[in-house]
Amino acid sequence: MKRLFLAIALVACTTTAHAEFVSSPTLAGWLDSAASTTGSFKDTTIVTGYVAAISDVLAGTEVCAPANLRQRKMLMAVRGWMRRHSGKWDDNAALTVRRALIELYPCPPNPDR
Repeated sequence: MKRLFLAIALVACTTTAHAEFVSSPTLAGWLDSAASTTGSFKDTTIVTGYVAAISDVLAGTEVCAPANLRQRKMLMAVRGWMRRHSGKWDDNAALTVRRALIELYPCPPNPDR
């Protein structure tokens, strides 16, 4: 049993990992799925984490969303923004989400800058 566990652990450690950026069309598909009552739980979970992570990174500096804003409302706002501004999409979905969030939830001007 110990050898089996060791063999499985070694195989798991030898697999390669890679990262890919998410495209804006892929993001739009996830958002459409999240908006649908019959959408994929997996897509909804992925897009919720994706948008929340970008929002968290930009919070208070470039994005000032209301404190009581629910994640679903933010997702639907980003989806609506993407539908209205297809010409502003970047190849990289993170940049598209950033642009959408900055336009949707701008921070007030900071006089210290």
